[in-house]
Amino acid sequence: MILGKKNIFLILVCFFSANFAFSQEQIGLKMSNYGGVNSIGINPAWSANGPYKWDLNIVSLGAFFDNDYLFVQKGSLLKFLLKSNSIIPNPAIKKPKGNIEKPVFYNYEDRYKTYDLYQNLTLLGPAFMYNFPNHSVGISYNIKEVFYLHEIAKDFGYYYFSDSATTQMVTGPLRTGVMTWGELGFNYAGVVMNNGLQELTVGLTAKYLMGFDAVVGKSNEESVIVKIDEGVKLASGNVDLNYATNYAYDYEAEDWKYKLNRNGNGFGLDFGIAYTNKLTTVDQPHKFKIGVSILDVGRIKYFKNATTTKYVRNDTVTFMNDDFKEVRDIDLFIDKVGQIAYGDSNALRTGTTFTSWLPTALSVQADFAVRENVYISAFGMMRMPRKGLGVDRENIIAVTPRYEKRKWEVGVPIVLYDFKRPRMGAYARLWNVTIGTDNFLSWFIPVPKWSGTDFYIGFKVNPKEEIDYLRSKKRGKAPKNFRCPKF
Repeated sequence: MILGKKNIFLILVCFFSANFAFSQEQIGLKMSNYGGVNSIGINPAWSANGPYKWDLNIVSLGAFFDNDYLFVQKGSLLKFLLKSNSIIPNPAIKKPKGNIEKPVFYNYEDRYKTYDLYQNLTLLGPAFMYNFPNHSVGISYNIKEVFYLHEIAKDFGYYYFSDSATTQMVTGPLRTGVMTWGELGFNYAGVVMNNGLQELTVGLTAKYLMGFDAVVGKSNEESVIVKIDEGVKLASGNVDLNYATNYAYDYEAEDWKYKLNRNGNGFGLDFGIAYTNKLTTVDQPHKFKIGVSILDVGRIKYFKNATTTKYVRNDTVTFMNDDFKEVRDIDLFIDKVGQIAYGDSNALRTGTTFTSWLPTALSVQADFAVRENVYISAFGMMRMPRKGLGVDRENIIAVTPRYEKRKWEVGVPIVLYDFKRPRMGAYARLWNVTIGTDNFLSWFIPVPKWSGTDFYIGFKVNPKEEIDYLRSKKRGKAPKNFRCPKF
């Protein structure tokens, strides 16, 4: 990335106005009765006594991007891919050069609210689960990458920001974080109560965490940025920013380099409980099932390639674009800010180790049998507060009607993302291959403002036959030795 004219504004927006979180829960892979080892990701107890003796995930991949800052007019993912060379700014932003046949325009939201940008990539590599009667054990390896800009101040909307009459922009006290890490997880789930008609299961996943990259920080007070010719004035600032990264810019070769190294480690924990009511009159594993889980409790300590910084000024400091025109990486950026603000390129640096918290969340799940092979599931995820620096998770509510059989399955998730963005998804499974999205319309159907998309895909292997004692043909009748409890 080359920092040209006005790019210092973007750096300051990210530096003072960002909040990153975790996205995309891959509902079709995890809420199904055939979810197997993938279901451990939403509740460590959810997959105990599942339909398989064992379940091996070969690979599952999920990607997500969405924002409410920039959009493609009358766009879709298909249109974006097919006409990527014809996407140009709306003439209201910039007059196009030359003639482009059937151009596709992009535009910006106007200044009327705060802005958000969400992006993440999740890779579940080899993962294995084995079911014993009333117990299950599993092992998994994940790589996760998270990026989330939350509540970018409306003063930084494109049209307001670009207006020559605009001079002052205000940011609030916000948190920031971006992180890439790996997880080696060990899962155990066990049935603690089973009377033939009801079942209570608890589960735990202990995770060894490998931290690769992280940028986490917070602005501790409101800041005022004043725009001037070829630069900005920062009226005040109180910012903590810590980072550890494997990215490096080779200034001689003028090229970015990335070498994957573990820059930190830590431990994490998932805990869950699930209740199953099996009093069903059809050949189904349950009448209804509900669960509660707490996910991603833990943190990573970064100690390699790690830097902690602090910027505190109560007076006005002027930053000019020319001061940053040669900046390509975060280290040189910190040097430049320190030199300009304090006369010392090392003035912002305060240490070489820091910790970053995982995106802890409370999750609630429910699954109801409507008729044979027909289910409706409900899923909720809410981020939990934390005091330390780290990354946050999104809030999400989803209701998913589905039809499932051993050979195939289809579902239509209705999702409310972060309590303000409704969307409709779709997924399908054929034997052990699943593909889906939580935003189906964004794939094919042009919408007035196309601002992002998502997808997930999974491949697994498991036995052809289901476990007989888990799917009895006799439902709805209590076993002969069953007795009601006495009070």
